[in-house]
Amino acid sequence: SMHTGIQPNLQLVDNHKKQIEFAGGTWEETTYKNDTYVIQPVDLAGKLEGRISLKITEAADLAGNKQKTFSQKLFSFDITPPLLKTFRTKEGNEVENRKITILITAREAESMRLAEKRQFDGSAWQPFDKKVKLTLPEEQGKYTINLQLKDKADNQTEIFSLPVTYRIPDTTLPKVVQVIAPTPEPGNSYLPVTVIFSESMHAGIKPKLLLKDDHKKQIELTSGAWEKT
Repeated sequence: SMHTGIQPNLQLVDNHKKQIEFAGGTWEETTYKNDTYVIQPVDLAGKLEGRISLKITEAADLAGNKQKTFSQKLFSFDITPPLLKTFRTKEGNEVENRKITILITAREAESMRLAEKRQFDGSAWQPFDKKVKLTLPEEQGKYTINLQLKDKADNQTEIFSLPVTYRIPDTTLPKVVQVIAPTPEPGNSYLPVTVIFSESMHAGIKPKLLLKDDHKKQIELTSGAWEKT
């Protein structure tokens, strides 16, 4: 039976050395009279997190014998979801190959799920993986990869979205549509040459043009300029 005039000093302490002190509890009579001290429920959110221990630093019985410092581990308390650090494709946001690799880094992530729909219909939780290989649909267009993470305590993150644009690569070779090279007038040896291609060309790459005669002599044309038609 404890001395009810001496309020025991109780603390909840986490492994980050944060603590909450209890006050205002009440004594209850059980096996020994006044041997049970009851504390009202306390909200731990935002105060403690991690491995929680109970510490008693002061209490005394009716004979004046004081309780020596007592500590006991109780439980682990975690309400913080995993922290996402990286969520991107290895190939970039614009790809020309349907097969892509998703790169993910996160803190305290235990499981994950990926889907093209935010509702995650039919997408089961799977073990967390830093590299995930996906195959985009056959049709080119803009797609969105959605990700959600979960830790050991079942804390879930919000849904993260990653836009990816798939374009079917252009493998059609450009063609020459028309070459305009009028016959030089008498006494004029300068020849203007115009080459029209079948599609928009890479302006940073100048085409290599050669003029040849039937004596196998040739001139390389290097001073041309692109014009929009």
